[in-house]
Amino acid sequence: MLNNKTIAFYVFYVGLFGLSASIPVSKFGTSLGMILLSLAWFLEWNWKDKLLTYKRNKLFLILSSSLFLIFVLGLVHSENIAHAMKDLKIKAPLFIIPVVFALSGMGIERKKIIIALALLSASGIVASIIGFVSYSIKINHGEILDLRAMSPFISLIRLSLILCFAFGFVLWGLNALRSKYKWFLIILNLWIVYFVVVSESLTGIILLPIVSIYFLFFILKRDFKLAISLFIILFGCALWIGIELNKIGSLVFTNHSSTIEEYTLNGRIYNHNTKVLFRENGHLIYDNFCEEEMEQEWNKRSVKKYSDVFRNYKYSSVLIRYLASRGLSKDSVGVSKLSNTEIEAIQNGITNVYYIDRNPLFKRLHIGIMELKDAYEHNRHKGRSIASRFIYAATGYKIFKDNFWFGVGTGDVKDAFLNEYKKNPKLEEGCDKRSHNQFITTALSLGVFGLVLFVGIFIVLLKKYSGSLNYLFFLGQIILLLSMLWEDTLETQAGVAVFSVLLNIFLFERKLVKTV
Repeated sequence: MLNNKTIAFYVFYVGLFGLSASIPVSKFGTSLGMILLSLAWFLEWNWKDKLLTYKRNKLFLILSSSLFLIFVLGLVHSENIAHAMKDLKIKAPLFIIPVVFALSGMGIERKKIIIALALLSASGIVASIIGFVSYSIKINHGEILDLRAMSPFISLIRLSLILCFAFGFVLWGLNALRSKYKWFLIILNLWIVYFVVVSESLTGIILLPIVSIYFLFFILKRDFKLAISLFIILFGCALWIGIELNKIGSLVFTNHSSTIEEYTLNGRIYNHNTKVLFRENGHLIYDNFCEEEMEQEWNKRSVKKYSDVFRNYKYSSVLIRYLASRGLSKDSVGVSKLSNTEIEAIQNGITNVYYIDRNPLFKRLHIGIMELKDAYEHNRHKGRSIASRFIYAATGYKIFKDNFWFGVGTGDVKDAFLNEYKKNPKLEEGCDKRSHNQFITTALSLGVFGLVLFVGIFIVLLKKYSGSLNYLFFLGQIILLLSMLWEDTLETQAGVAVFSVLLNIFLFERKLVKTV
């Protein structure tokens, strides 16, 4: 017969597995999973047992739940209470999940932890496939989409975090499983790499090599042949990327000086504008510039008119940048030297000759390096996802310095940023976001004391962990902690949910067995 404990058992694992599977694909499912976990906690109705489990899990419970409580303390000096409560609502899983896991009479067995992680990983892969197919269909029908649309349910950054964990989880499975069919798992990792590259996710591009190196050290003593194979692959990839980075560097950082002519070959006057210092592959974009000739020649060769718009940009802008990337004059002669393949590429929005025959990874690296160079030399950050993050981080750090000891309060972060941006009239419109660094955000919210507590709790949890899944535990923490360097990981529901699950599901494992 069913009793409350049996019902609670089933509700708990429906909630846990549902939460794990929902994070990449459904906000509603994520919320429902946490509600079911909380409901199961009450249905147990075993308060004496909860007291015993509290004593057993006291340290981890206090430390983990304190990651939420320190933000509650930030209410004391917060002026925007409405925003503070909204922020705490988003961060609530930081408290709910450790309490439910720590004080549940059933605990979480190793096998069920692995099932939950497999569901999280599989759901992330499914979400990426859905996003990729949907994006491809819409692009083929002429819709204008940002690459971030490849993650239709949560932000591409959060999905990339899940996929990076899935990548490391699959590598672990290749070592842990004994089935001869386990090698089919490689297909999943090949897909993850492909998706990360095609979506140009910098988070994934940075983290996947780190995950691979982490696994290499893990496997070194366990399977030397596999470790050597992985090392050869990683070394080959590193060498390939290094050679290409050298090519990109020579393109971006070599400034070419061109001969400034007065007239075109057709006798028209050039309208030079050498005050515009932006360059494509080291060539100024407005030297030897005759728009009249460019427009006439382009309209002869292209089905798209010179003044037509492509994704909010005129084809004229795309053409000018492309001609500059080849070092051609911006006139009829320059356009005439373009091949039919290049004309088609420009019609598809390709602004640089380098992008035609390069994969999305190298294209993204080229764009990123150009962004950083342009920001450093000409202080331009607007519309540049990498360069603008330096502005966000610098602004956040300034707010922290001005409120060093106790911060601005949990609810006043957004207001503090807006006020700081208003003080800087030179700051370009569009650079008006938060720090994109969880450590800086925590510091300016709670001051140096809050930051020390936040980091200190992590250090203690990492040192005290003694569960049976060392590799997976530290895999999750490496991914989460590194992501905090360039993202406010704990400022969205998906980010908080991923963080809470990947931390607490290991801390409150039911049994401690031989480390694997």
